[in-house]
Formats: sequence, C-alpha cells, structure tokens
Amino acid sequence: ATGDSHYFLRTLHNLGHRLLQRHQLGETEMARLRLMIERALAWQPMNPYCWMLWADWFEAQGWPDAREWTLREMLRLFPDDQASRVELARLLMGRGEDHWDEAEHWLRQAAERNPGGEYPRVELARLLIGRGKDHWDEAEHWLRQVVDQNPSNEPARVILDDLRTRRGNTADSESRPATPPKRQFADPGSSHSPDPSKNGGDSANVSAHLDDNEDSVSDSLALAPPSAVLGELAHRARLAVEFSRARISRALPPKLAPTERIRQETQKGDPLAGFYSQWLMPDETPECPPHAWAWRACLYWQESAQPDNWRKLARQFPEAARETDFLRIFAISKTADNGDAQNLDASRWCADYGSDGDAPLPPLVEFMRRELERIGEINLDACEDVACTVMAGKAADVPEFIPEPVD
Repeated sequence: ATGDSHYFLRTLHNLGHRLLQRHQLGETEMARLRLMIERALAWQPMNPYCWMLWADWFEAQGWPDAREWTLREMLRLFPDDQASRVELARLLMGRGEDHWDEAEHWLRQAAERNPGGEYPRVELARLLIGRGKDHWDEAEHWLRQVVDQNPSNEPARVILDDLRTRRGNTADSESRPATPPKRQFADPGSSHSPDPSKNGGDSANVSAHLDDNEDSVSDSLALAPPSAVLGELAHRARLAVEFSRARISRALPPKLAPTERIRQETQKGDPLAGFYSQWLMPDETPECPPHAWAWRACLYWQESAQPDNWRKLARQFPEAARETDFLRIFAISKTADNGDAQNLDASRWCADYGSDGDAPLPPLVEFMRRELERIGEINLDACEDVACTVMAGKAADVPEFIPEPVD
C-alpha cells in the first residue's frame, strides 16, 4: 500500500457510479460499497465527488430523504458545485409544482456560478418548459446557448426539438418538464463540470473487488454509526429547507414559508439556526451566544459595522479570520463608493489567503477568491447572496467520519 488515498478515491468515484447504475448489487456488496464511500469521506471530507457518490448510494438504497440531506449539505460546503445543485433541483422537480420555485433558484445559481456549464442550463430550460408557454422563450434561449457552445450536446438538442414540437401543438402545453436528460458524471481528476464517463475500466471488475479486496475495506473496521452522521445532516437539511424557502418566498409575494424549526433551534443556541434566524428575522432573533461566528457576522453585516468591529471579530474567531476579512471588504460596497480602497483590500486578501502553494484551496476559499476578483462587477443583490453563502459555509463544521473498530 502506498499510504496515498488519491488512487483509491479516483477509482472509487470512476467506478462506484457505474456499479450503482448498471448492477443489481446484493446487500453485502452495497454494505461494502457504503464502507468504501464513508472511508473516502473520512480521508477527504471536502471532496465533492465522494459526497455525490454517497448521495447516489442512498438513492440506490431507496432512501430519498437521506439523499436530499446529503445534497443540501453539499450546497453549503461546495458553493461552486453545479452537480449538487442540479441533482437537488431534479429531485425537487420530481415532487411537483410546489417545489419548482426552489428548484429554479438552485438551477439559476448553478448556471450563474458556472458560466460555461451546460448541465444546469439544460435542466433550467427543462423546468421552464414545464412552467408553461410564458417561459418558453427563455427556455429556448438557454437551449440555443448550449447548442451553440456545444453542437454535440444531445440532451440540449433533444429538449429543443421537444420544445419546437410543443410550440407546434398548442394542446401540448400542460405543466410538465421535458424528459430529463441522462445523468452525467464528472472526472474527479479534472473539473467540476459534468463529463460523460469515459474513464475508469470495466465496472464488473470492481464488483468482484467488493467481494475480494480486503485491503480497501476490512471487515474488522467500520465508520462511526451512519445514524449519528445522518442525524446531523437531517437536522441541518431541515433548517436549510426552511431558510431556502423563506428567502425565496420574499421575492414571490404573497407566498409565506414557515420558519418554526429555525425559531425553536435558535432558542436552544444552535449556531446554524441562529444565523438563519438573524438573516431572516433580525428583529425577532435573540442575542448571539459567544460561540456562534456566523450569527455574529450576520448581525455585523446587517448593521453595516465599522471595519474595527470586523477586525475584532477576526481576533475572536481566528479560525474564521479569512471569512471575516472577506465580509469586511464586501461590506464596504454597501456603505460607500470607494472602489480603489476596496480593490486594494481585495488584492491584499488574495495575497494573504488566496493561495495554498501547490495544494488546492478549500472550496469556500476558492469561492471567496473568485468573488473578490470580480468585486467591481457585483450588484447589491448579488453581494447579499455572496455574503449569505460565506456565512452559511462557515456556520457549521464539516461532518466528521471517524473509522472505529467494531465491538
């Protein structure tokens, strides 16, 4: 063994999806695959490909709730990841029109944050087609954009043909999305952009690997009980659902969204719930406890706090110093037109935090670096969304997967 998890993780990702898609795995094989995935998450908890494979494992098990919890945590941990946003949107679209507003929100965010990404634009067009004729012009715009960029994109061409058929048949205008394109998978060694699975090898060999390879997953080891991790993911996801729907409902009056769970957990001092409450209901949120960075940062953001207050917060929470300094820089654009000073601060931030030698930056840091590089182009609404993303991303720790001996 090399002691390097890279090759194990790459092989697991490339072939794990194929096993789930093409094979009817037995109970023992599924259990071994779960152990492999959770071992990968223990080694690299900030690897989005491992998280997506875990979400797909839940789908294969027929556990849609666990899949949704996993995808929602991915939204928080990986602000630029398009696959998690598209897959959550597809899940929501399948639940009916009551969930389409939220699905559209995530698809638009994925398209905006991944300007060259074809996958979210095709899915957004599919949803817009289902919303009815008033949305068909925009749907066609997105599809033509994809086809112009990549004429070989078969899903975009098929859905564009379907749209033309509907336009020629006025009776075919009921609310239903176009036929979903086949799911595509990314190469963990390249980018986040979906790419047809061309690499890896014969998935049948890996099916045997599940039976025979004792070096990858030992029967004498297991991970911390999944119920413990899943319980935390469920808690976070239920808060995130309320938060997301409440934010969206503000832009779509007279819709209202309940926030009872957020209120209850805020009263208990939950830092993630407290941040959500402070963002949504600042006048009703109790005083921030000393351990809750995002909750306090949100309060400063809403009060347009002075730079000295942000610097004090960075000293109080050294583990969130780069996020705090980022928010201080972005807060300038809300209170004054001082582009030169802001650009200078942004350059300093990138010099201090925007590089980690040869190692890849953590996803949230990479997101902040990119946003600072285009800070002069961001309008006030987008600025609010960026700040919310950063606070949410740092409001709770990454779930911990710990290998433990089995009793």
